[in-house]
Amino acid sequence: MLDNVLAKRHCSFKVRLTVKSAVTLAAIALAVALPELFHLLGRVTDIGTALGETFLPMHIAVFAVGFIAGPVAGLITGLAAPAISFALSGMPSVVMLPYMIVELAAYGGVSGLLANVNAEVMSRAADGVFTSFGVAHSCETLVDFIVNRRGDGVCPMENAVKDITQPAQAVPALRATLNALSGS
Repeated sequence: MLDNVLAKRHCSFKVRLTVKSAVTLAAIALAVALPELFHLLGRVTDIGTALGETFLPMHIAVFAVGFIAGPVAGLITGLAAPAISFALSGMPSVVMLPYMIVELAAYGGVSGLLANVNAEVMSRAADGVFTSFGVAHSCETLVDFIVNRRGDGVCPMENAVKDITQPAQAVPALRATLNALSGS
């Protein structure tokens, strides 16, 4: 997502790298600070560690930076945040630290990979929706519409969302079409 914004502004590689580095550092700081805030809220409200155990605040920043700045930023944040948090506060515990580093690095990297849509064939309508929502995407072939399996018309899934511009509306329409096609 951040790459799209920077590309639209015709930013140089150096500027892109600087911005992504700053976003990564901010995410690491947030990933270290959020658990502290959740622990403080838990103490003040007598909830204890339940807030942190429920919301996993360090994970929030790692997922967010992966989606926003890409897989490298997510991976770096996932690797660095638990180690820095441990160095500053002793949390996570020394027993949990290696597991959290591996887990968060994987989450950060994978969330960054999932933030991009890559397809062999994409319709112009899908390209327009992805562009309008700032979703990074690419395809080998851009077509007017996706053809159905018989090759004699528009794909039913493409047809189901042809007049929909909001992702929240598209999901139920796609589910209904999938259920109708599968006979459910």
